[in-house]
Amino acid sequence: MYNLVEMQPKVIGNNNGKPGMEASLDIQYIMGVAQGINTTINSIESNNNEDPFVQWISQIQLQGDSSAWIHSISYGAIEKDIPKDIKEMVDQEFQKIGVTGRTIFVSSGDNGVRCNDYGDRFEPEWPTSSPNVVSVGATQFKIKGGKIFSEVGADYTGGGFSDCYPRPSYQDQAVINYLNQKSFPDRSYFNWNGRMFPDIALIGQNFQVVLSGKVHSVDGTSASAPSVAAIFSLLNNIRFLQNKKPIGFINPWLYQVALKIPNAFFDITEGYNSFEPCPGFFAIVGADPVSGVGVPNFAILKDLILSK
Repeated sequence: MYNLVEMQPKVIGNNNGKPGMEASLDIQYIMGVAQGINTTINSIESNNNEDPFVQWISQIQLQGDSSAWIHSISYGAIEKDIPKDIKEMVDQEFQKIGVTGRTIFVSSGDNGVRCNDYGDRFEPEWPTSSPNVVSVGATQFKIKGGKIFSEVGADYTGGGFSDCYPRPSYQDQAVINYLNQKSFPDRSYFNWNGRMFPDIALIGQNFQVVLSGKVHSVDGTSASAPSVAAIFSLLNNIRFLQNKKPIGFINPWLYQVALKIPNAFFDITEGYNSFEPCPGFFAIVGADPVSGVGVPNFAILKDLILSK
């Protein structure tokens, strides 16, 4: 119907030919947005004896130089529930992956700020809170009179400040700007010296996914993360066509570009990601823990990416 080239993803690991909703969402939107880009699915079997991210890292290591340049992850857990040694080991591997020119995108979660059992402290998500990945939040459309009025931060989008990772220097100016305004919760709820997430955002609403012959409507950062990964796969390919190196660890560049060239990202200035009984963060002008630096503007980034 649309004259698109038929492609098949490469599957590494368990493959029963029946992907679930999450995998189907990833496959359909990564390959749909990044037309013509080779796609690999790393399938990890459930193993109660080993952390799934450790399994994923092991699988990526075995692939060596054949590993994909862009990785998308839509899974996570509460940061404090992951053993310190696991976080440290996985983070070291994230850094190694970045040094080899690869980029990791992780959904920021669908539970807003999360809230502890006492209602007095936020609970950041992991591994999206790692400063070595690109954390991806979600937006939604605000409808008025049956028409799209604006794009706002999704009320469920994960975001906040890490309790484990200090603020990376590439975020200093963005976080200082955010904390210098007054629209944020009492500081007792969060570690204001921690790494802020998400870094960027994208629409995460009403994604149409085909599963078992039926069309399902899906919302969440599990929709925005693979779509962002697909966009950056296209940007990576623009570099490859000019005989340039892959984008690799891109976080510092994202914040530099957002500060210097505001129209490189569509700034999301409305949104609130509370999780009862806890309050949440508000989206504001500039970077914030609801939508990061904003929604990527491909029309601008496709030219800027060549000078990275």
